Amino acid sequence: MASLSLDKVRFSFLTCLIALGVGCEQSKPIQTPEFSEQEYNFGSIQSGENETRVVELHNPGKSTIRVDRVAGSCNCIETDEGPIELEPDSSRKIELRFTDVFGGPNSYRVQAIANDQILCETTIRFEGKRPLVIIPQKTFAGVVPVNSQEELVIPYHIRNEHQILLTGIKLEPLPTDAPLLVSLDESDFEDTNTFRLIVRGNQQTKRRGFHHQQVRLEVGHSNSFSTIDVFIIVDLRDE
Repeated sequence: MASLSLDKVRFSFLTCLIALGVGCEQSKPIQTPEFSEQEYNFGSIQSGENETRVVELHNPGKSTIRVDRVAGSCNCIETDEGPIELEPDSSRKIELRFTDVFGGPNSYRVQAIANDQILCETTIRFEGKRPLVIIPQKTFAGVVPVNSQEELVIPYHIRNEHQILLTGIKLEPLPTDAPLLVSLDESDFEDTNTFRLIVRGNQQTKRRGFHHQQVRLEVGHSNSFSTIDVFIIVDLRDE
């Protein structure tokens, strides 16, 4: 019975040592960086303009932290930052570049990553602004007789996602020797944001066969204007 009691005492003593961590190396907490803001609001970002914004990564610890890369949760976010060595109590500004963003409210994560593990992340929010787009941007108008007054009428409309007030539209004149003569019918533009281009062959041209004609238009809005190109593809033939 005495031997059994002694074994119980030894077992209890060892259990206490293990619980207290005696004789075992204490695991050190892993140091991680942090973004200076839990959430960034970047306001408006125009799609296709390669706009940039900045987030800040901070090392609050007492030893250097290595970050392999900083990445966004959307393909519309790019960064050129490679491996980063963050010294103790130091910060690094990270430039984010935005390419083709969605229109309207956007919310994504930006993450600091090392060894394929997420060390920390922050949320970014912004209002995506997409440019005015003329639909269709490219049109095959068919056969255009060069030595004829026959006209082709091509209808267009403007994709205006943000309901910008449009004040007018102008056609930039083509060179006098261009294979096509193009005029603008804007009679419905103010009410419907639609218009028509009237196309016919230029009798002075010697070109025949397929031709891609670039046509430039200026769309007025809010004391400014946007320049937008459309392309008309035709098959130029003799009458």
